[in-house]
Parts: sequence; structure tokens; C-alpha cells
Amino acid sequence: MDRTRWEEIRRVGALIDRFKAKPLERRRRLLQVHGISLVLDVGANTGQYARGLRRAGYRGRIVSFEPVRSAFARLRRAAATDKRWTVERLALGRRDGTATIHVSGDSRASSMLPMLPAHREVAGYFGTVADEEVEIRRLDSVFDRYVRPSDRVLLKLDVQGLEPQVLDGARASLARVAGIQIELSLTPLYRGELGIVPMLGRLQRAGFALMSLEYGFCNPKTGQMLQVDGLLFRPLTDGARAPRAPRR
Repeated sequence: MDRTRWEEIRRVGALIDRFKAKPLERRRRLLQVHGISLVLDVGANTGQYARGLRRAGYRGRIVSFEPVRSAFARLRRAAATDKRWTVERLALGRRDGTATIHVSGDSRASSMLPMLPAHREVAGYFGTVADEEVEIRRLDSVFDRYVRPSDRVLLKLDVQGLEPQVLDGARASLARVAGIQIELSLTPLYRGELGIVPMLGRLQRAGFALMSLEYGFCNPKTGQMLQVDGLLFRPLTDGARAPRAPRR
């Protein structure tokens, strides 16, 4: 093997290993390649996802939606000094209205769906500690409030089993979404949620291709992986790069 080829193998191999070890960098590269200029962060909790994007170097706009009162208060504080990060106390779903959300002892696990034993057995604190009445809107109802005609949108969904309902409420706007990051369950954690195989099938039929998987949630007692995050994008025509997202 000549020296030039060996140096190429070392260089490319180092990049592959870096992306394998640092999923945030892999995510940032996908957003960059697909020209993402706006992230709709649905199920934002206290802002962990948005802060991760900022650490990874994403400088585009973010709109975060979170319905739980206590989590939203922390989310609003987290976004207060970021002029390109907007927050709304709102749930997204199939129709406009209100609903009851079951607030978990770990607010990240709060859901409008009943939690199944496979989730509760991971730790006792995942159980419901309160119920709250929250406002729901369809993504179709609010999309044009935040999205500019030139935006390339990533829709991030972390809604604890309600992903199909959010997608049902986005029938018109989904065509204007370039990518989706979505929580995928390998085993049911909430009553009535859609598993990983049918969910991927639904998104693929809508024109999205799976491009990355990230670690999500496991049962530390058994080692069983319970959830992963999937990143799906509409393929770029003929392999062309999308317009570069603005950095400021």
C-alpha cells in the first residue's frame, strides 16, 4: 500500500471514529449538509436539546415547545439570553384544544398517554406526580407563525408516545419539513404508542430517509435498549448539497 493511500485511510478513519464517538458532531454535520436554518423543538422539556445544538455549533433559529409548567419555567430561563431561541408553553397534537398531561417525577417522561410497566420499572420516580391541563395546537395551526418561506426546517419530536398525533396535525406543513429527529421505541413504554418499525415505515412513506441513530434510553438493570433517536431527512436531489444554513 502506497503512503498516499495509507494517509487517506488514517485521515478518513479518524473522522469516522470521531463521528462515532461524538453524536452531536454527527448531528451538526447532518444539519449543515441539509442546510437547516430553523429547528422546531417539540417536547423541549428544560431545553436540553437546544443547548446541545448550540454546543455543537448550530447558530440557526430554534423554536421550543413545552407544555409542563415547571419544565417550561426552566426552559424560558435557559433561552432568555439567546436572541435566536424562542419558547412557547404549548403542546402539539392532532387537533387544537386542551388535554391532560400526566406529569412524571422526571419531567422528561411526562405524557398524555398512560405509562406502561416497562418504563416505570426502570426507576420509581418515573411515576405520575401530578396532572395538568395544557393547551394543544396542530403544527399546521402555528407553522407559518415561525417558518419563513426560505427556511429549511428540522422537526424534532420528543413527545413520549404522541408522535403519530403530532404528525397527524402536520399534514399540510410536513411537506415543508426537510428533516425529522424523532424518539423511537424498541419496546412499548406508553399505552398506544407506535413502535420503531411502523413509525419508520410511516416516515419513509412520507419521503424521509433514515440517516442516523443516536442513543436514547435503556434499562440499566437489564441493559435492554428501550428507545433510540432517529434522524431522517429528505434526500438531496442527485446528491447535491442544500443551501448552507446561516450561522447568525
